[in-house]
Amino acid sequence: MYVTCANQNSAKLSRIRIPKYEISRMGSAYPMLLTTDRLTLRPFQEADVTPYSEIVADPEVMRLITGEAETFEAARRYLEEVLRSEAERGYSRYAVLLREPEELIGFCGFKLIDGEVDFGWRYGKRHWNNGYGTEAAREVLKYGQEILQLPLVVSVALPENTASIRIMQKIGMQRDGFGSWGGKQTIRYVARTAA
Repeated sequence: MYVTCANQNSAKLSRIRIPKYEISRMGSAYPMLLTTDRLTLRPFQEADVTPYSEIVADPEVMRLITGEAETFEAARRYLEEVLRSEAERGYSRYAVLLREPEELIGFCGFKLIDGEVDFGWRYGKRHWNNGYGTEAAREVLKYGQEILQLPLVVSVALPENTASIRIMQKIGMQRDGFGSWGGKQTIRYVARTAA
């Protein structure tokens, strides 16, 4: 794959080879676009609100996160926060789409929480147990470490969220004790960028 950069003094695009990553330059921002054999990962867009709201309206999806299904309005506000993070920090939770057929199936990415970069994901129930979570997390973590140069990312999960814990383990994150989220004890994993 390649990095695609626009020369600001020209309409021409130049392509530079960087394994597995495609980043399009728009002005001074560098929105990411990652692809795998089965997935496309990109920043969220306003058009994603409806399909994202359908994912988080499922109480089973939210059971080990907030415990409650989210409304359309809550999903819209969340995606506004995600878009703001991307604009201000250069990273966010990224939309995860199937390549064929093109369909939003969830998110995977970064969020600043209490001074640490949280690495999290969420998927629609009908896409569970297909390896999409691990596939996306592996690529997004690599992007965060190699391109964004994030020195430390943290993932947490409730102990009963074994699917998320398996993803953390499969992508090489290291157990780092316990934490808390929403007043509940969580298991904490970290990934450090090699100096």
